[in-house]
Amino acid sequence: MWANVCCSKYSHSRVTSFKTHLKHNNDFSKLINAEDHLPSHMRFGRFLRTVRFLFMPISLLAIILNMDRNISYHKVEEFCHVRNECLSYCTNDNFPELNCEFQDVNLEYNGNKYDKFYIYSNPKVTHAEHLSDYDIDSLESNYDHCTKQLDLNPTYPFSEIEKDRQWRVHSCFESCKDPDVSLRDPAFTVDERPECDDGENKLENGILCLQPHNNECEIYVHQN
Repeated sequence: MWANVCCSKYSHSRVTSFKTHLKHNNDFSKLINAEDHLPSHMRFGRFLRTVRFLFMPISLLAIILNMDRNISYHKVEEFCHVRNECLSYCTNDNFPELNCEFQDVNLEYNGNKYDKFYIYSNPKVTHAEHLSDYDIDSLESNYDHCTKQLDLNPTYPFSEIEKDRQWRVHSCFESCKDPDVSLRDPAFTVDERPECDDGENKLENGILCLQPHNNECEIYVHQN
């Protein structure tokens, strides 16, 4: 601003010195330097100069914090964190076998396309022969936490921007689909899971969970 005034051919008579300009317009200079260039009744002491200096950053911070008060931001973070929890549980529960097998399965559920999964095997099935009842119960508590996500899938909110798409926060699905087409969840518009049977594809054998690092979670956008 000072350079613009200085270079103007019409304003040379009213151009202040650069030092005076800094005192008048630079926040740090106005904080440090005493206001001897102002009339006594307009001068601020050190305390008031500090308050004036902090007012703008505090105001901006308050605006940013107020923008983040929307409860939906925290809900999305909470829902998406379950993906990491389930992968961690699966890895710990199946150690040292490490049989959380990664699979590519195309699913589209309420407008969201997923294709990177892993199988979280039911510990009561995979470890029943060589673990005590206490150990099985401990493993099942982890597994049950993830199976509860199946009931939450239909309840997640829908996007405010894309009205036909649910929030992209799902964590796990059943590992197979019902052989009876009429009993299948209509929210699945693409479903390449195998049909449930009495062999490898038993419903109780495990669940199909999303790989957290290969499936983007919801990017929440609030519509005013």
